[in-house]
Amino acid sequence: MIIHQKTIEGISVSPESLAKTISYSNYDNLSFFIEELSEELRKQGDKECLEGKNKLSLKLYETSEKLYRAYVDIKELSKINPLENSVWDMKPSLKDLAFKISHLNYDQTDRFIQSLKKGLNEQINFNSKDKKYKKASYYFYLTSLNLNEAHLALNEI
Repeated sequence: MIIHQKTIEGISVSPESLAKTISYSNYDNLSFFIEELSEELRKQGDKECLEGKNKLSLKLYETSEKLYRAYVDIKELSKINPLENSVWDMKPSLKDLAFKISHLNYDQTDRFIQSLKKGLNEQINFNSKDKKYKKASYYFYLTSLNLNEAHLALNEI
């Protein structure tokens, strides 16, 4: 049985603030984090399935799949604008953070995903004002749609 937390151990900021910060990280770190969160929720789905909780496992799989689609969209964005990837590599700490986020209770994880989407939407609004970022805005938009789909799936748990 998976025990879900109400707070992120070792983190003093709210999940919402943390999500916004992550949404503004470079594309490589952002895509890595979303992929890791997707994988962690898929693993939880596997465990719940083994315990016979089929409806719960299906929703976790659906959420994981939507997050994976968001990961693919951000990866496409990193191919278009590779300069955004040259900043600071946070992957080791992001892997641990994805694990911790996936072990929050589901409404907290859902709020985190919504906040991540909100941060991306702010970038869409900012980037859409400059023609050279039109394509980036498109991929942020696709990512945002997939994060919304993940939110809707998780919200049904």
